[in-house]
Amino acid sequence: MHFLNLGDRLFLMKKDDASSTTKKDIALLMDTMGKVFEEVHGIEKRMMDHTEFLIENLRADVLDAKKDQVQQHQDRLDDHGRRIVRLEHKVAA
Repeated sequence: MHFLNLGDRLFLMKKDDASSTTKKDIALLMDTMGKVFEEVHGIEKRMMDHTEFLIENLRADVLDAKKDQVQQHQDRLDDHGRRIVRLEHKVAA
Protein backbone atom coordinates (compact mmCIF):
# COMPACT_ATOMS: atom_id res chain seq x y z
CA MET A 1 0.00 0.00 0.00
CA HIS A 2 1.07 3.57 -0.61
CA PHE A 3 -0.47 7.01 -0.28
CA LEU A 4 -1.61 9.26 -3.09
CA ASN A 5 -1.48 12.91 -2.00
CA LEU A 6 -4.02 15.20 -3.70
CA GLY A 7 -4.02 18.56 -2.01
CA ASP A 8 -5.54 18.25 1.43
CA ARG A 9 -6.56 14.60 0.97
CA LEU A 10 -4.51 11.44 1.18
CA PHE A 11 -5.69 8.33 -0.58
CA LEU A 12 -4.57 4.88 0.43
CA MET A 13 -3.79 3.01 -2.76
CA LYS A 14 -3.03 -0.64 -3.28
CA LYS A 15 0.35 -1.42 -4.82
CA ASP A 16 -1.26 -4.02 -7.02
CA ASP A 17 -1.37 -2.38 -10.45
CA ALA A 18 -3.95 -4.91 -11.60
CA SER A 19 -6.49 -3.79 -8.98
CA SER A 20 -9.59 -2.28 -10.47
CA THR A 21 -10.64 1.28 -9.83
CA THR A 22 -14.21 1.67 -8.70
CA LYS A 23 -16.63 4.31 -9.89
CA LYS A 24 -16.53 5.71 -6.36
CA ASP A 25 -12.73 6.09 -6.61
CA ILE A 26 -13.04 7.89 -9.92
CA ALA A 27 -15.84 10.12 -8.61
CA LEU A 28 -13.75 11.02 -5.57
CA LEU A 29 -10.75 11.78 -7.73
CA MET A 30 -12.82 13.90 -10.13
CA ASP A 31 -14.39 15.77 -7.21
CA THR A 32 -10.97 16.52 -5.77
CA MET A 33 -9.62 17.61 -9.13
CA GLY A 34 -12.64 19.89 -9.58
CA LYS A 35 -11.99 21.54 -6.23
CA VAL A 36 -8.33 22.01 -7.06
CA PHE A 37 -9.28 23.53 -10.42
CA GLU A 38 -11.72 25.94 -8.74
CA GLU A 39 -9.05 26.97 -6.24
CA VAL A 40 -6.49 27.56 -9.00
CA HIS A 41 -9.07 29.55 -10.97
CA GLY A 42 -9.79 31.69 -7.89
CA ILE A 43 -6.10 32.35 -7.35
CA GLU A 44 -5.68 33.24 -11.02
CA LYS A 45 -8.62 35.69 -10.82
CA ARG A 46 -7.17 37.37 -7.70
CA MET A 47 -3.78 37.66 -9.39
CA MET A 48 -5.31 39.25 -12.49
CA ASP A 49 -7.33 41.69 -10.38
CA HIS A 50 -4.21 42.65 -8.43
CA THR A 51 -2.20 43.03 -11.65
CA GLU A 52 -4.87 45.27 -13.18
CA PHE A 53 -4.89 47.35 -9.98
CA LEU A 54 -1.10 47.75 -10.11
CA ILE A 55 -1.13 48.66 -13.80
CA GLU A 56 -3.83 51.29 -13.25
CA ASN A 57 -1.89 52.82 -10.35
CA LEU A 58 1.31 52.82 -12.39
CA ARG A 59 -0.51 54.43 -15.31
CA ALA A 60 -1.89 57.17 -13.07
CA ASP A 61 1.57 57.79 -11.55
CA VAL A 62 3.17 58.06 -14.99
CA LEU A 63 0.50 60.47 -16.21
CA ASP A 64 0.93 62.65 -13.10
CA ALA A 65 4.71 62.63 -13.52
CA LYS A 66 4.32 63.61 -17.19
CA LYS A 67 1.97 66.47 -16.28
CA ASP A 68 4.48 67.70 -13.67
CA GLN A 69 7.30 67.52 -16.21
CA VAL A 70 5.30 69.45 -18.81
CA GLN A 71 4.41 72.09 -16.19
CA GLN A 72 8.07 72.47 -15.20
CA HIS A 73 9.06 72.99 -18.84
CA GLN A 74 6.23 75.49 -19.30
CA ASP A 75 7.39 77.40 -16.21
CA ARG A 76 10.93 77.53 -17.64
CA LEU A 77 9.61 78.77 -20.99
CA ASP A 78 7.60 81.46 -19.22
CA ASP A 79 10.72 82.51 -17.27
CA HIS A 80 12.75 82.61 -20.48
CA GLY A 81 10.04 84.66 -22.15
CA ARG A 82 10.10 87.23 -19.32
CA ARG A 83 13.91 87.36 -19.42
CA ILE A 84 13.87 87.97 -23.17
CA VAL A 85 11.33 90.79 -22.79
CA ARG A 86 13.47 92.42 -20.06
CA LEU A 87 16.61 92.08 -22.19
CA GLU A 88 14.80 93.57 -25.17
CA HIS A 89 13.68 96.54 -23.02
CA LYS A 90 17.23 97.06 -21.74
CA VAL A 91 18.69 96.90 -25.24
CA ALA A 92 16.01 99.26 -26.60
CA ALA A 93 16.60 101.78 -23.82
